[in-house]
Amino acid sequence: QKTGHREVVMIEYNPEKITYQELFDTFLSGVDPFDGGGQFIDRGFSYTLAVYYMDDAQHRVAKASIEKLAQTSGQDVQIALEPFKRFWKAEEYHQDYHKKNPDAFRQELIESGRLKVLSP
Repeated sequence: QKTGHREVVMIEYNPEKITYQELFDTFLSGVDPFDGGGQFIDRGFSYTLAVYYMDDAQHRVAKASIEKLAQTSGQDVQIALEPFKRFWKAEEYHQDYHKKNPDAFRQELIESGRLKVLSP
């Protein structure tokens, strides 16, 4: 089904405990920012990377981080940077999937190659 939407997470955070820059850096540590066709085995627009910013400060941090990554890597960074408009919560069976289906979730991490990216 082609909805024109991306599958994303919304993160609520306390900037006194973690900065937006730290959140952005954590995001980058678990994705392939150079893959414009999706992520790992998940292919198509729904799985392409995007950051939806809430204000000018978040926009500046994300844009600067993307530009720095492009400059240091010498590659085109494939992360869309867009203003936040609306968020639709996923169906209940998607909520806490990793807790409800730990074995299946771990197998997906292994088969997708994502486990290698997420492991220290």
